[in-house]
Amino acid sequence: MQHEGVVTLEDLLDQIHRHRGINLRSCGREVVERRIHGRMRQMRIESYESYLRLLEGSSEEVDYLLSRITLQASAFFRNPAVFSLLRERVIPKLAAVDRQVRVWSAGCGYGEEAYTLAMLFAEAEPWGERAPPEIYGTDIDARALEMAEAGRYSKEATAPLSAAQLTTYFSPEPDRQTVVYRVVDRVRAMVRFALHDLTTAREAPGGGLFDLVCCRNVLIFYTGELHDRAQDLVCRSVAPRGYLCLGPTEWVGAPFASEFDVVSRMARLFQRCASGARSA
Repeated sequence: MQHEGVVTLEDLLDQIHRHRGINLRSCGREVVERRIHGRMRQMRIESYESYLRLLEGSSEEVDYLLSRITLQASAFFRNPAVFSLLRERVIPKLAAVDRQVRVWSAGCGYGEEAYTLAMLFAEAEPWGERAPPEIYGTDIDARALEMAEAGRYSKEATAPLSAAQLTTYFSPEPDRQTVVYRVVDRVRAMVRFALHDLTTAREAPGGGLFDLVCCRNVLIFYTGELHDRAQDLVCRSVAPRGYLCLGPTEWVGAPFASEFDVVSRMARLFQRCASGARSA
């Protein structure tokens, strides 16, 4: 890959920041650079300088590139210890309530996290006549959401699942010369996917409050006012005594720090206080 002139990778990241307010400098540099190079090869563009000109003239290309970079976090049971904690300490409490549980997976990518949460709820409770949880999976990438809605995954994508999970919650389907695995209907029925941008939306998907919000490795992409706007929406969407799960380098900041107790520092799991601000 030739890098003509004085245009650098940082110039491309600055263009994304100016266009979308998302800071990619905190992401793994190898991942960011590899995905940018892949897109440039796909477009048959040989230099950062030429690609920067394309980004400057096409907001659609900026959005597409951003979606390619940020989808790196999409995986079943990503950070298994986090989901083990949710299984042991959060899901049983939510499964015991006498109303429909509401869950939000923000920045869900191809849908793996949303379906992972649905599997945990299906594992915890047979529900019977009670309405099963309502789980929203949202993202800024319409293409990823289409794939999430289909609920079909390759053998490689389902590798983190146990044999029992794969047998119970997926059905194999032939696909050309290989086999893909489709999420079973009773799990897919729990999940709704929707296009949603934390920096522009005025409310959470579907309105109302959520008993559990998973917004992992999303807030880290934003800086300044856009970060504050995204955090405000996410934190306000957690119901009293509801739970919030963030990424490993994220934390609940001002002005919401006083409204959440830390359940697990390792898992970045928080619980919102019953009456707003935490008592001294």
